[in-house]
Amino acid sequence: MSELLFGSERSERVTEVLDGMGYMRLLDLPAIPESNSMGLRYQKAFEVAPAGNPWYVRSYGLRFDLASPRWLRSSRKWYSLGWGLDPVGEQREILLVQEWGNPSDRLGLRSNTELMENLDGYAEAVEVTEAGYCLRAAALIDSPGDSAR
Repeated sequence: MSELLFGSERSERVTEVLDGMGYMRLLDLPAIPESNSMGLRYQKAFEVAPAGNPWYVRSYGLRFDLASPRWLRSSRKWYSLGWGLDPVGEQREILLVQEWGNPSDRLGLRSNTELMENLDGYAEAVEVTEAGYCLRAAALIDSPGDSAR
């Protein structure tokens, strides 16, 4: 059953870890129109023919918004795991994580450290940024011998 839900055992374990930390999983939407009303975005945008409208394509990097600020009443911790583009090409398992703090205080080092410690050993590359009260992380899940490249 897990083969249908996850690309690898590592991605299954990452999902268990993040669920245990209180993160909510979102669908890994492969593309989002740049002009979407929810303010969702990914790192890379491309113009799509024939109209030439820009679309964000799910991609590795820290310039993304997985969740609309309107959704913060239901959760402040979100993640998405699935296909996307990395700097070299396609990647089957890119993890994007976003956590919102309260506007009155910044997320502490604890959130950043806890996330990094829990992803240690499951990701081949992890980048984390804290911008104000929002923590973002992007990781390429290390799936030896199971890459889309």
